[in-house]
Amino acid sequence: MEPLNRDTIKDYLIQKKIFSENALLNVIDLHEEIQNIEGYVNLIFAVRDLNSNCSVVVKQLLPYIRAFKEADGGDHPVLMERLRTEIAVLTFMGTLYEDIAPDIYLFDEAAGVIVMEDLMDLELLRFELTAGVTYPDVGKKMGIFLALLFFHTSDLLMTGRKLEGVKHFFYNDESKRLYDILFVNNVLLSAEKPLEPEAEDTRKRILSNEKIQARVRSLGYKYLNNDECLIHNDLHSSNIMVGPDKVKIIDTEFSGYGPKAIDIGRLTGSMIINYVSWLGYKAVSEDKRLAMQAYDLDFISDMYQSFNRTMEKLWSENREVSYRLKVLSCQDVCDSIFQDALQYAVISLITRISSDMALTCDLKRIEKRELGFIQKRSLEIAEYTLLMTDTFHSIDEFNTFLRCCAGIEQQ
Repeated sequence: MEPLNRDTIKDYLIQKKIFSENALLNVIDLHEEIQNIEGYVNLIFAVRDLNSNCSVVVKQLLPYIRAFKEADGGDHPVLMERLRTEIAVLTFMGTLYEDIAPDIYLFDEAAGVIVMEDLMDLELLRFELTAGVTYPDVGKKMGIFLALLFFHTSDLLMTGRKLEGVKHFFYNDESKRLYDILFVNNVLLSAEKPLEPEAEDTRKRILSNEKIQARVRSLGYKYLNNDECLIHNDLHSSNIMVGPDKVKIIDTEFSGYGPKAIDIGRLTGSMIINYVSWLGYKAVSEDKRLAMQAYDLDFISDMYQSFNRTMEKLWSENREVSYRLKVLSCQDVCDSIFQDALQYAVISLITRISSDMALTCDLKRIEKRELGFIQKRSLEIAEYTLLMTDTFHSIDEFNTFLRCCAGIEQQ
């Protein structure tokens, strides 16, 4: 099927009986109309029937990576397997934690189309944070959700054939596709990724440190080989939508089985990006900067604390039905996830600081003369974290370190 457009999408939705034949449809191409839409692969439309006021979002997976094709004209093929995975994972996530995922109304695999709940009343978390807008309890809700996802899809409850069957059901050829972005084309590992001159010496020091390089290689090995639980895999603040009392996770097409700490780690990295970005953004008052940085750290703290509390509750409730829960320590499992998560966090942080298309919007707003300092400080955070991970025993200790990196005294 050809890519949908403003005209063809109307007939398509009526033919699929999403809307009636007398519907008066208004179509918005979100990539054209809304600046704050990130989309490397998909066409995304919002469609509303002006008669009934019912609305949906239509997402069509293109057979190539959109942003790359626009940049260099290459095909950069994408497998349609991603669409099947997105549907299965979103549906499953919704059963684990009510309202955490959008409702799905249609899955047309042949056309690469998903018709889903309209989330236009929500905003992408990343853009809200960049604008200085905060939402309470998002970190807490994400911690609860991630604990539920890990606990119910790992070998803590399932073993043998049952676990292998679930892994097979969620198998996705695309689930390791992000390896190159995280562990090959990363500023920590590559001298080719562009940085501002002020950050170059720090990168050279990191590239020459064998302990750091070995640690990153070890994380990459875990990413490729440790299929421990179902993961979102691309969980950052641009894949979370928020509104008053609402949190929705989107874009699960890279999901599959993977390392248990990657999701909470990547989301931590996303919050650290926003945290350090305020050091270089001079268009707000000092009080506003400090308030936003405090929110970022509270988000991180709430997420880990609610993750641990939820794990303890699940452990207690299911201890009698699982041998592994009887012989393992919940605290030891949570501590292991915490240690790996900090390392994945700084890997994710550094993937988005280079002076190219990878630069996240948190940093794009910063004037060039300040960007080099932010890149340098981000690299220093990654350097120390990778070298000294074992010295952090709680998220409060790690947040204290981040405050020191920003020159903020403990309040």
